[in-house]
Amino acid sequence: SMERVDALISRSARWVVVGGSVTVVVVAVALFAAGYVAQPDDIPIGLDWIGYRQGWERLLATGTPYAPFELAGPFTPEHLDFIHPPSFLPLIAPFTSLPTPFDYLAWLGLALALTFALLRRLAWWAYPLVAVLAITPNTLITYINGNSSMYLAAAFGWSLYLGWPAGLLALKPSLLPLAVPGFLR
Repeated sequence: SMERVDALISRSARWVVVGGSVTVVVVAVALFAAGYVAQPDDIPIGLDWIGYRQGWERLLATGTPYAPFELAGPFTPEHLDFIHPPSFLPLIAPFTSLPTPFDYLAWLGLALALTFALLRRLAWWAYPLVAVLAITPNTLITYINGNSSMYLAAAFGWSLYLGWPAGLLALKPSLLPLAVPGFLR
């Protein structure tokens, strides 16, 4: 019948849109990997995670996650500086029990798992937008460095989906306004 044909065309169009979007992301990741293999010194990996781990280790050794220069007065934050509030430490603590590089891989892997689980629930028509956002340099750098923003992005997405995890954004208070859609749900 005509309804079955329309349904088949609609379903096929959805697969093309989703498949094309996933292909764009896979190609971008493959190009990054090729660039890393060609010039590994130009693409540092896990810098933010290393800073978080060092903050945790400093906390255990000195009682504070902050380096002396961070407590001495104004400074310009750079990679490896621990600039998060102490409330961030319980999030990273479990990962620091793992040896390097498994600590970073677990930190990154959990964030990716939370994101992929959410993306599976995404409407098919939104995949092209997600693909474009996923291949921007800021997004790629966030995940490559193991930045905490990857968890904030997942929490924000889940807050929109479920309505309750928006409070997790309190780990980075400057992003708390992004939690409003979750609270309104």
